[in-house]
Amino acid sequence: MALRKKEKYIFNTHTLSYEKAVVSWTSRILRFFAFMAAALVFSLAISTIYYKFFDSPKDKILKAELSEMKDQYDILNREVERLTSVLDDLHYRDGNIYRVMFEAEPVSDDEWEAGSGGVNKYRNLEKYDNGELMKDIAQKVDKLKRQMVVQSKSYDQVAEMIKNQQHMLASIPSIQPY
Repeated sequence: MALRKKEKYIFNTHTLSYEKAVVSWTSRILRFFAFMAAALVFSLAISTIYYKFFDSPKDKILKAELSEMKDQYDILNREVERLTSVLDDLHYRDGNIYRVMFEAEPVSDDEWEAGSGGVNKYRNLEKYDNGELMKDIAQKVDKLKRQMVVQSKSYDQVAEMIKNQQHMLASIPSIQPY
């Protein structure tokens, strides 16, 4: 048995009889587009609600990466603090032990801070969402580098003082002259 398309009838009040309903092509096309528009609006509403309450797979990946980066930042920050502590200890020994032994002036605090000025070289980091974290660690690392240069120069001066002290000690007679 072949399926037939259902035919629709409309009751005509003037003739008091049922007549076959004829649907025009424009009416069919308008109904189709109305159905598609309603389906589109409904699907957009559902997807908007879904993404408002649930993260997309890409968002989940990005949040995991961000969390990992923050953990790595914390590890890096602790390492920078540890290195700063070691460098401060070396600075203390340089100023309060080595230079005292050779009666030399310690490195001044202004020199030790090894400041830098001028252009904001961290400007390109400020455009990121977590730019402050990156800027902070970059500043700490740069300060460590500058202080290491100052400390290295100080140790070079101490080494020169040791050479001069050895030369002076070598020129002092071991016995008292007559």
